[in-house]
Amino acid sequence: MRIWIACLLVGLFCDAVNGDEKLPRVLKPWGTVFDLDGDCEFLSINGKLTINVPPTCHDLNGRNGNLNAPRVLREVEGDFDIQVKLTGKFEPGPESTAPKSISFVSGGLLLWGDEKNYVRLERNRMESLSGRSACYPPLFEMCVAGKYSAANPKSTTEKYFEGDSTWLWLERKGQRLRAAVSHDGEDWVFSKEVSKDLPKKLSIGVSAISTSSRPHSVTFEDLQVTLPEKTKEEKTKE
Repeated sequence: MRIWIACLLVGLFCDAVNGDEKLPRVLKPWGTVFDLDGDCEFLSINGKLTINVPPTCHDLNGRNGNLNAPRVLREVEGDFDIQVKLTGKFEPGPESTAPKSISFVSGGLLLWGDEKNYVRLERNRMESLSGRSACYPPLFEMCVAGKYSAANPKSTTEKYFEGDSTWLWLERKGQRLRAAVSHDGEDWVFSKEVSKDLPKKLSIGVSAISTSSRPHSVTFEDLQVTLPEKTKEEKTKE
């Protein structure tokens, strides 16, 4: 009888553990973890979030159907601005894991509605089989209503990003989006301003992308998210 009760308790405990494992993983203040292939590592320590990507294809590109990049997102509605510092080596090497694509690594801010509506602002680096290296200064890419919109500046083989760290900033006011980049967190360069009809409810956060045959790691910190203050009427209803 004691053995049967013990087995029953063990079974209930295992069910509880398994049930918890199925719940979304939330890392405060970053948001909910999305690891579609279940092979990336997310470490949240002392206010820093590190995403480790294995040497397989983890892209965020609706044009080729690869949307499995690891990301951590939180829901917002309406206007916002978000800023983050990211640090990494960004050394893709010449061998790519994506068919018909060069080796590419990046990390940065992600504005996500769904697979047909998203915006990427990223530090990045790409390398061809011949060893030629280039980057977008920075990458700013959009997909709206399933249509890809090339908002990127032209890629350059010149050195643009300085050191291992970069600061990125993205703002939404109505349908206007503004993006900026900084190499020291103080002096900012506005890289783009566009107007797009995006859904009112979206998710914002960070992501890491790699089509490199090398492991890729990005560490995020100093996350700042500013949302409009709620009206007195909205506060009263809560």
